[in-house]
Amino acid sequence: MTEEQDFNRIDTPNTIRTNTIANKIFTTFCSKDKLQDMIDEIKSRYVVANNRILVFTSEQTEEYILTYNIDPGDLDRVEKIGNTVLLHRNKDAKTLFSINAINLLNQMENGNTDNYYKVPWDKYQKSILLTRHGVFTQLNTELYDIIDTTPNTENNFLI
Repeated sequence: MTEEQDFNRIDTPNTIRTNTIANKIFTTFCSKDKLQDMIDEIKSRYVVANNRILVFTSEQTEEYILTYNIDPGDLDRVEKIGNTVLLHRNKDAKTLFSINAINLLNQMENGNTDNYYKVPWDKYQKSILLTRHGVFTQLNTELYDIIDTTPNTENNFLI
C-alpha cells in the first residue's frame, strides 16, 4: 500500500449520528480515476444541499477531495461513504478542520489543551486540518471544480 493510499485510512464509524451533522461538511477522498463514480455514489445516496459538490486538489495527496453538505431532511438515512469524514469550517480562512486536529494543534503550540486556545487561522488558509494516525496533518487545497448535482441532470462541471 502506498503512502497516498494509506493517507485516507481515517478511523471513523460506518454510520453517523444524525444529531452531530448540523453545520458539518462531508469530506470524501477518492482517487482520480474514481471521481465520476464517487460523484454518482454521493448523488444516489444523499440529497446534496445547494446542489453542489466542491472538488479540491492538494499537493500532499494524489486524490481528489470532495466536500458537500446533505439536505437536513435526508438525515434519517445517513450512512457514511468510505473515506469520508465530517469536518467543521472556518469561513473566513476557507479552512476545514476536525476537532481532533485543533486539539492536537493546541497541544503542539501550548504543550497542553487550553480551552481558550485561539487558532491562528491566517497560517491555515485554504487548507484542511485533520489527524492521521494521531498526527496533525495540513492539506493545502485548491479548488478544482464545482459539480452541479441538480436531480435529472448530468454532472455539470461548473468551472
